[in-house]
Amino acid sequence: MPVGSPRVVNRINAARLVRHIPPRLLGASVGGIIVLTNARTLLRSDWIDAPVGLQWAFYGPIFAIWVAAVVYSFGQYRKDRASESADAITAAQAAEAEAIRAASSRTTRPENAETVATDAGVRP
Repeated sequence: MPVGSPRVVNRINAARLVRHIPPRLLGASVGGIIVLTNARTLLRSDWIDAPVGLQWAFYGPIFAIWVAAVVYSFGQYRKDRASESADAITAAQAAEAEAIRAASSRTTRPENAETVATDAGVRP
């Protein structure tokens, strides 16, 4: 596939979107597009073949629910932004690793040997 082909450009743009848009917001946005597209496909199919007025009667509530989902997702994202950022996750992982390192160093230090031996009932 040539580098300038539309497929490659779309993949690059999708990668940029995924990198910069929070997953919660992206899920609500893409989910709404999928539901709206599927509703359109069903309403225009030979099986249902709904008139245009009825189609728009379905699109309106779907669109309203979709907008409400995106707004709700954005609100939840803003509320939890600090805990969902990559920096916060990295800091939490570093703190957990430090706590594990500190806990393991307390049991293996030579200065703790006397305390451990005394607690066990053995004289050092």
